[in-house]
Amino acid sequence: MSEHQPQKRTKLEALNDLKYEIRLHYRHARLYRRLRALVAFGGALGSASAFSSAFAGSPKLIAVGGMLLAVCGIADLVLDFASKATAHELTRKAYCKLEARWADLSLPQVDAEMAAISADDPGHIEALRWPSHNDTLRSRGYVEHVKKLSWRERCFDLIA
Repeated sequence: MSEHQPQKRTKLEALNDLKYEIRLHYRHARLYRRLRALVAFGGALGSASAFSSAFAGSPKLIAVGGMLLAVCGIADLVLDFASKATAHELTRKAYCKLEARWADLSLPQVDAEMAAISADDPGHIEALRWPSHNDTLRSRGYVEHVKKLSWRERCFDLIA
């Protein structure tokens, strides 16, 4: 076999891919839950400041609080972080169930089930791919293959 010909995929590589998908969807779900909490906090802060400013007689603070409340409400409605977190959590669970049965399946079966799960994939934030990949490499003991992250990937690595 020539060194330029691609090697056949192994079952261990399929397991690594499963673990990567589990970690990637875990990070997405956690990010969307955190964003949802931030929006909820902003909405609560906006309503509280508008309410307390009304009694203090500060029209500027009432306006700022009202704007904060409106922006957070619109963000929550339009971006729907809660349903995105749920979708990623359900996808992660599907991959976890497949991982539990991985040893009993052939490579074509594992690949077919992974393809079926990814067909309903809720989508990814590109900046979470490499941090998730690096997490998987570290957890599997392949630290020498960890990739240096860009500044954007490092930011997402911190918050997700």
